[in-house]
Amino acid sequence: MRNEFKAWMLCFTLVVVAELTTRIVLSGLGRRWEYWDMDASVQFEYFRHEQEQNRTPRIVIGGDSTGHHDINAVMIERNSGVSVWNLASSGNFPMAFEESTLPLLESGPAPAILVISFIPTGLSGSSRLRASEASIVNSPYCRRRKAGWLVSDYMALAKIKPSLEYAVGWFEGSESTVVDCRGFAPLKGTVGKRIVSMRKNVSTDKRSVLNSRRTSVIEKLAVLSHRRGINLFVVIPPSLDQSLRRRAINEAYADFLKRKSERWKFRVINFSRFATERPNLFKDTNHLNDEGSQKMTAALLATLVNARVIASTPER
Repeated sequence: MRNEFKAWMLCFTLVVVAELTTRIVLSGLGRRWEYWDMDASVQFEYFRHEQEQNRTPRIVIGGDSTGHHDINAVMIERNSGVSVWNLASSGNFPMAFEESTLPLLESGPAPAILVISFIPTGLSGSSRLRASEASIVNSPYCRRRKAGWLVSDYMALAKIKPSLEYAVGWFEGSESTVVDCRGFAPLKGTVGKRIVSMRKNVSTDKRSVLNSRRTSVIEKLAVLSHRRGINLFVVIPPSLDQSLRRRAINEAYADFLKRKSERWKFRVINFSRFATERPNLFKDTNHLNDEGSQKMTAALLATLVNARVIASTPER
């Protein structure tokens, strides 16, 4: 019995020592470990910090991977002369966006211009998309917003694994790269061919290809932007997929945005057919490579200038 008590005390002591050591080692990490990937931890923590310091970037880019890889924040910043930050993240489709990004836009100093890009199929609600969103919705970052606390607030040992994953990225220089690129993640390489898939039995009812719960997030964003005086631009991103189903989804999404933009006074930029005859500008079916993103961003810049929300300046 005495030996058993000593064993329990030894275990307890080791746990306490491990807990205290973990708290000391991870004290400077803050909330960076709570996010679903390394890029997101830098993107969101940087934005939160700037917002808290009343330095919210004038132009904010948001949405899913099409915004993350296709819209060059550095290029916009250099040509406009105003601060720009890219908050778009892979898998951050509407349901995840509602949990991860909308709360940041609802409070604190608002950006003057918001550019949002969602792949249109992200409005259809397939099981594959829901699985991608799950890593964001179930992340400690989003769970904290719902519950107000995490087990790791009281037990540092609970965040060792995600903290180590962040530390690896930090040692590899990922954090500084994300900051230097203003949250934008350029892609190298090319898909090398155009993707055309002519599928049969595609619904002709445009309403049936979009999920109403997902489109409601877009309207919620439009209402928020209208209320806060944010100039909202919604981008329909390019894709090499010109299949019948994809075209039906693109048309349904464009029609939906047209109706809502007339009511809530935001602008729609339709790049769905941008560079579809030039597969060398794509990294894969749904994402532009670095060269393609520069060309599309140049077109986006021209739209912002024509809308008189920014003034064009020579790139430094």
